Amino acid sequence: MLVLWLAMMEQLTARGLMVETAPGVYRDGLEMAQIRRALLGTLRSLFEPVDASIAVPPVVPLEVVRRAGYVIAFPHLLGLVGGFDGSVRDFATAIAPTAKAPLEPSESPAWAASFDDPLFAMTPAACHGVYDLVPTPVGPSGFKATAVATCFRNERSSELGRFRSFQMFECVQIGSEPVVAAFIATGRAVVSEFFSALGIEDEWEAAVDPFFLGDGVASVKTADAPKHELATALVPGQPRVAISSVNYHQEHFASAFDLSSDAGTTVSACLGIGIERLTLALFGRYGLDPASWPPSVLTAIGLASQA
Repeated sequence: MLVLWLAMMEQLTARGLMVETAPGVYRDGLEMAQIRRALLGTLRSLFEPVDASIAVPPVVPLEVVRRAGYVIAFPHLLGLVGGFDGSVRDFATAIAPTAKAPLEPSESPAWAASFDDPLFAMTPAACHGVYDLVPTPVGPSGFKATAVATCFRNERSSELGRFRSFQMFECVQIGSEPVVAAFIATGRAVVSEFFSALGIEDEWEAAVDPFFLGDGVASVKTADAPKHELATALVPGQPRVAISSVNYHQEHFASAFDLSSDAGTTVSACLGIGIERLTLALFGRYGLDPASWPPSVLTAIGLASQA
């Protein structure tokens, strides 16, 4: 099974579609960049109208990930950004010489120890860039936003498609319980229809997520679980990997970011899609030459005019 996956990644590299620059970190080739732009444009259009559509910076303040609960739930995935707090002269005389020494891939450089006092976290999820945009109280129709982010998670797993750096598209809805429930139902239907047009016919399944356990929110595989995933095989015959998820936050983020609603209890949900995983699922189904993909697939992702 793993041989099939490795063979596809080697072929992607040979074609210049995706090139691994570090473990779990890939650089786009021209064709991959075109696919990514087309997918993001199409996904944004699926969720219109929205109150905001944003590109999230690669870093967020530490206070955001703390309030979001990410520090407690996933400290092993979090990446922090520190800086050097001394003078340039101090660095040049006492530290810089060590920067010339070659390192093994897993070795930590001596000079990096001087970079501390992190002020930022590398963005772990696109939705973290949305909550400071939300007017409060939100009106009866709630607040809906789409967000795109290049995320970082310090993954140590060899699971197929589990990257350290990856792009995530999310649509976030904040509002009353009925508004958010309607968003979840509609959003799942929209994504299912879109994936079906791409030849991805897998069903949504309840999933376990430890994120909300600290809030006492049940995270179990039941029909009303707060998290559902749509998983598919990236390469035929291999285990399925989640390419999309819908997450009902209940009052978690509304409480954390002091959000309120004119229509009673304020809750939120997000629907996310992993761009690299979705693209790899297309490569696995239709081959590594996008120009040869079925016309219906090219049309669905907005590439028909470029083929």
